[in-house]
Amino acid sequence: MEYLFNRGCEILIGGYRFNYGDLTMNVHVDFDDNNEPNESTVELYNLSKHTLANIRTGMRVIVNAGYGKDLGTVLQGNIVEVRTKREQMDRVTTIQVKDDLTVSLYEMAHTYRPGTKASEIIHDLLSRAQIPHGAVQLGSNHAYMKGFVAKGDPVASIRRAARECNTEVFTRQGKLYFKPLAGAGLEVTGIVRLSADSGLIDSPQSYEEDKVKGVRVTSLLNYRLHADAQLRLVSEDFDGVYRVKRGKHTISMDQFVTEVDLVKI
Repeated sequence: MEYLFNRGCEILIGGYRFNYGDLTMNVHVDFDDNNEPNESTVELYNLSKHTLANIRTGMRVIVNAGYGKDLGTVLQGNIVEVRTKREQMDRVTTIQVKDDLTVSLYEMAHTYRPGTKASEIIHDLLSRAQIPHGAVQLGSNHAYMKGFVAKGDPVASIRRAARECNTEVFTRQGKLYFKPLAGAGLEVTGIVRLSADSGLIDSPQSYEEDKVKGVRVTSLLNYRLHADAQLRLVSEDFDGVYRVKRGKHTISMDQFVTEVDLVKI
């Protein structure tokens, strides 16, 4: 596990690249599987006035992190706020980043013929609005015998069609993802193994929230852990396959960790 201690992080904003170790940085990335885009925080210390003048709202931010040459994306989104203040001898720039979608069409009106299936509607809307997305995996494939009207926001229409198929839709790193609800045909693929030998820190703890029981774990920073990721947890008290419900990545000079809440698959 020696390679795990060779920390690496790069923050890309416009034409700028800020590297871990070259300047003080703090990154806090929150993620979950609900419908609302997440907001994360990037702090950069003592940027030049010229650099500060060129970092503006609306710009794209990508944060890659990992160990050695194995870096992966932990944050991708658009700047929604930039502010700079003095903290003793340092000038700290705080950048708020929203993990939101970039689409080509925000308003539309289209009627689908009777008998059209939800999968056809979803694929067509994704194409029309040029929405970046992951695999379209649905729990079922509802047929609209009276037709389907997509009016207004195409993402809202996609969510409506997905609900009829027992499927939730959420945003992650600028893409739309589809998650069948429990018992609705969810496939278990691409499992990440987490144990003391692969980054698990401390002992996993049980938790219960809204009558749902799960496990809370902390590991060395792992970009492969994100909302809806599937994980094989191996510890003294837990051994099984889980799904990531929510979590956060923390990157600083003192911390380089990922914390996640898991639910059993």
